[in-house]
Amino acid sequence: MNNANRNKIHFIRLIIGLISALASGFLDGFSYIFKGNFGLIQTGNLVNSIFYLINGEFYTFLTTFCAIITFCIGIYLAYFLEYKLKDKKINVQNLELLLIIILLIINISIPTTFYFDESVNLNRWIGTNILSNCIFAFSGALIFRTFIEFDGNPYVTTMMTANMTRLVTATFNKSIKKENGEGKKALSYLGVIISFSIGIALIYVYYKYSFIPNFNNDLPSNYIANLLLIVPIVLFLTCFVLRIYLDKIENKNIAL
Repeated sequence: MNNANRNKIHFIRLIIGLISALASGFLDGFSYIFKGNFGLIQTGNLVNSIFYLINGEFYTFLTTFCAIITFCIGIYLAYFLEYKLKDKKINVQNLELLLIIILLIINISIPTTFYFDESVNLNRWIGTNILSNCIFAFSGALIFRTFIEFDGNPYVTTMMTANMTRLVTATFNKSIKKENGEGKKALSYLGVIISFSIGIALIYVYYKYSFIPNFNNDLPSNYIANLLLIVPIVLFLTCFVLRIYLDKIENKNIAL
């Protein structure tokens, strides 16, 4: 492989990593703001579910707990899919990414509902549809499995703790141990964290300055927020196309 193709492959992998982190941050922010659950981060859902259970908010607990179970099922099925197709001429990660896009499209059709919280005299909104939150959780499981490597380095687009740890580790290895390549690795992880943060910022800016909640639960109006899912759908679709192009550059003879 010549240097031109090698640099092109590096650049495409970099773009895929940054776009996937941007989409994941946007999706996590969307699910938390408009559905009441973390779509991708199950640690947050576990903490919240315990609070809901102790407070006697059983329906909200059930919604969150079902999301956690669905995430676990999604991880299991992703491993099963990878195991069954490992000897086939199919890029399993591309297949998982395609499933993510389909699930997000389905979720657009499930409205957000709202309620008035008398305990604190505030209007709040949560996704009271268990199916919607479970679809987010299943999508999160597939995202967790399909984006596992960033230009040769392990990374996670759904939660930043591991990426922050690797960023600091690479920075230490570069600044103290003077190891080659660690500076580039640190910048890559920093880019992923920043992209994820931008995704969250975009959805929150919309919520804070543009979104008008409909607490009368007029269903047609409450579909409007779901149209924001078009953003991560387009971003993940871009990753899908880039991955197919990357497979062609690397001369991988695969069907998907």
